[in-house]
Amino acid sequence: MKLKKPKLSVVMPVYNDGPYLNEAINSILCQSFNDFEFIIIDDGSTDNSLEIIKSYKDPRIILLQNEKNRGIAKALNLGMGYTKGEYVARMDGNDVAYIKRFELQKNILDNHENIGLVTCHSKVVNDEGEFLYDHIKNISPNLSQILIFFKNYIAHSTVMIKRSLLTNPVYDINCAAEDYGLWIKLASSTQFYIVPKILMKIRLKKDGLNKLNKLNMINSHKNIISTILNELHICPTGWEIDFHYNFAKRPVYDTKEACLILMYLGRLYKGNKKYKKFEETSFSEILSNHWNHVLKKVEKTNLLLICILISSPFHNSKSIIPTLINFIKLIHKTLRYHKIVRNGNYKVNLDDKKWKHLTKRFGRVDSNSKNYLNKYEKNIFSQNGEDGVLTKIIDQLGTINKYYVEFGGWDGERYSNTRNLGKYHGWKGVLFENDFKKVKIGRKKGINNIFFKTITPNNVDRIFKNSNVPYNFGLLSIDIDGDDYWVWESLSRYRPVIVILETHPAIPNKYPLSIVYGKSDPENGYFGANLNAMARLADRKGYYFATTIAHNVIFINKEYFHRLQLPILSLDEIINNYFEINEYWYNNRDPQNRRWVKLDKLY
Repeated sequence: MKLKKPKLSVVMPVYNDGPYLNEAINSILCQSFNDFEFIIIDDGSTDNSLEIIKSYKDPRIILLQNEKNRGIAKALNLGMGYTKGEYVARMDGNDVAYIKRFELQKNILDNHENIGLVTCHSKVVNDEGEFLYDHIKNISPNLSQILIFFKNYIAHSTVMIKRSLLTNPVYDINCAAEDYGLWIKLASSTQFYIVPKILMKIRLKKDGLNKLNKLNMINSHKNIISTILNELHICPTGWEIDFHYNFAKRPVYDTKEACLILMYLGRLYKGNKKYKKFEETSFSEILSNHWNHVLKKVEKTNLLLICILISSPFHNSKSIIPTLINFIKLIHKTLRYHKIVRNGNYKVNLDDKKWKHLTKRFGRVDSNSKNYLNKYEKNIFSQNGEDGVLTKIIDQLGTINKYYVEFGGWDGERYSNTRNLGKYHGWKGVLFENDFKKVKIGRKKGINNIFFKTITPNNVDRIFKNSNVPYNFGLLSIDIDGDDYWVWESLSRYRPVIVILETHPAIPNKYPLSIVYGKSDPENGYFGANLNAMARLADRKGYYFATTIAHNVIFINKEYFHRLQLPILSLDEIINNYFEINEYWYNNRDPQNRRWVKLDKLY
């Protein structure tokens, strides 16, 4: 007698998921749609995972075992080889499927021939099950095949796929981004659909990937992007690959970065128009949309940007007037920008009563009232405990490029935020200091990577290039008692993982304020920018707030931030809970009462 094949095959690899495995298995067995086989692959677990799986007597469970850990791609290929269902659903041993997941996803595949993969919204939690964020993407099936090229918006354990679209071996065992490789392969033959409901709870485990695997996954993802670009006959630069990997719209762009992005989008358009890798109309629409967004959000223009605008590949008879309007707006924005930056547009009222009213909420913040990072404050060479906090952050982040750049390096040792990493943790990097005497002292101490250099917004990218700084390096520290804000804002060709900056320790945070460009006078209290300004700049550049240490603030690249398992704070939460007034600077405010730049009026 021929056994009836199940409608659905569920494939779940397991490796040391003991603490979460019962919840994961139960969430599958309790699905409202129950015509499925449940293939569980124990990939050489060394905890009690295997015993937990064997404790279930449900006949739908098929247990496969690897004697030793072979990795997720090999484990999945083993499980896929046993699937008999018309559809295949993925699941992970530390996630939870909501009761209607299979039913709703199956209905989409049943009723839409053009859709071969279904995913869903999900809730993301940490090891302890505490909420981190909702993973929600609303993408039309018509654009799904193209947008997956720009961003991997699909969580692996949320998918259900038509088995007929999969060929064995399903996953490339030589690709650490095995899921993204599969999505790209499927995108050439079918559309994807996102069920607009949260149907999964996904757990981000601190030890989910080791450091080497994280790096391999990122590199594999970038290699896939590079392969597709080569099919468009585009030989991408390292910057273009990294930009594409982190592809996202931002609220503002500096001029140099905008030029690089627009030139890259133009190359994508011309490559696809000639070699037709993607459906031309939809692909051009996505590129044109991003192109116009960059033009609207660029802070100011220059001659190169004007030339790029004039030679736009997206011009047609309907776009001439909008292009002229954009051109006029850019010129007006540029003139206004330079006027404000060079002259300032705001004066802080120095009347004691007014000042005290503005700052009465703020005082010395107890480090224990911040977050867990501040418990690690410790000085080895740093001034306020930065060494200990940075070491903890780096440990939490896992694999990052062990390269640092420090502006305001003193003698390379005293008050340095990077010396501890270089001396005791195997990091390499460069330090820049504009006081020749301090550089000379550092060289006498044998610190040969400190250089006499004045860093400005105009030369920062060039200095990085001449110093062979990696694009995605580990740590940037800025403490130059001057144009700190403007220097970080102008850094466009490089994207450090961690950024630590000095903020002005006494300027109120009602508005985002920075000194007038090039006019610093630190001896009289006129330098830097306040916490409000730095937090807004971080958000624009794609960073989340981690913590403050005295009047230094630390931001983390959004791509890595989840590894710290910290909440994403609003601007008000940052200012109200993390701003510390320095009594010395509070009592030594700028006697000339010079103008500040009120930055929210710039953009």
